Amino acid sequence: MSVGRIVRVGPDHRAVEHGLALPRSFFHEDLNLTGAVVDATFVVSKPPLLDVLRDRRVPFVVDPESLRFASDAYRDVQRLAALPYAPEHPIDASTSADDLRHFVLGALELQHQVSASAYVVPAVPLENNGDDLTLNRRLVRAACDIVGVDVDRRPVIVPVAPATRVLDDPTPIARMVSDLPVDQVHVQPLRFRPTELSVGSLQRYCDYLFAIRSAGLSVSAGRVGAFGLVLLALGIDAFDSGLTTAEAFDLNSSIRAAKRRRHDKAEGEESDPGGRRRRYYLTQLKTTVMQPVMGVIDRPALRHRFTTSLPCCAAGFGSHVEHGREHCLFARSSEAAELLGTTPKFRPVVLAQQLAEGRDHAAVLSRALNKAKVVTPSFEHLERWRRLLLDRTTRAKAA
Repeated sequence: MSVGRIVRVGPDHRAVEHGLALPRSFFHEDLNLTGAVVDATFVVSKPPLLDVLRDRRVPFVVDPESLRFASDAYRDVQRLAALPYAPEHPIDASTSADDLRHFVLGALELQHQVSASAYVVPAVPLENNGDDLTLNRRLVRAACDIVGVDVDRRPVIVPVAPATRVLDDPTPIARMVSDLPVDQVHVQPLRFRPTELSVGSLQRYCDYLFAIRSAGLSVSAGRVGAFGLVLLALGIDAFDSGLTTAEAFDLNSSIRAAKRRRHDKAEGEESDPGGRRRRYYLTQLKTTVMQPVMGVIDRPALRHRFTTSLPCCAAGFGSHVEHGREHCLFARSSEAAELLGTTPKFRPVVLAQQLAEGRDHAAVLSRALNKAKVVTPSFEHLERWRRLLLDRTTRAKAA
């Protein structure tokens, strides 16, 4: 299993491809990825990036994107409906054992065909610890029966996608995974925005992760952005995040967005050619910001605060803006590597100090944004994350 920061590969694949295939071009140094998660809808197109990952011996797994198959909304997204294992009907408690096995087998066969480093079991949203937990257990059992028989034996990763209310009680899922022959649990809450959550909510999320880890399994956290650094410092094995996207995930919002796109197409309306608004990652603030904020930063009085020691920044702050995705890829990978290179007991101290320094940078930037009449983002996550680190470290020492 990979350790550290794992990059998610989907629409942002060109930045990853550039960073791996042309390591000494713009950045003048090799990109050393510890792992990658590749969307199934991207894998079926047989992208050259998969060959690059294999050649560079970067371990990768395939996200079967199965959370979307728990409702008929997947039919609104052509690339999902076209997956070879897309079910005829949504996967729910009434799905027969044969249909469930067929669904799981198809997902694992695709992963086997592309030589994924491990199998990711298809999962459905964990809205409760009753029927939904039972359905997820059935999916994992089916996968365990298939691995080593219908597909070659490889490590097995179990995704868990809990609703917010389920995070309050980690005992059922910890018991479930402890009884199964699996190697890692990947936790991706159905709705998670770490830059906005309170310390208490983040505490419950961490308790959930560590309850699973106490079952003796490796644990990784999904789509957590820079908050993954906090998790690494606390002892979680790995996290994944995308490139210059907002540090958030909301399954229902993504489903509604797909329905809107389908409606717009049916009405003959043009989609926004610009796609998602571009965001830029700032190492010092452990978050991403929009172009207007970058415009204020790109001034002599502020620029020096937000450059890094990465070779890409040596070309000037303008390169940070021009090559935002590549910068994010290198910066986040570098952050995780540096933290993991620190003695484990000192990691919370080192990161807490970085977050404290980030508050100072944020205060200066906020004043400049107000003066320039640019909407000022909230940087309060820096203090909340720092408090979480200090609190959990204190609790661990007292235990």
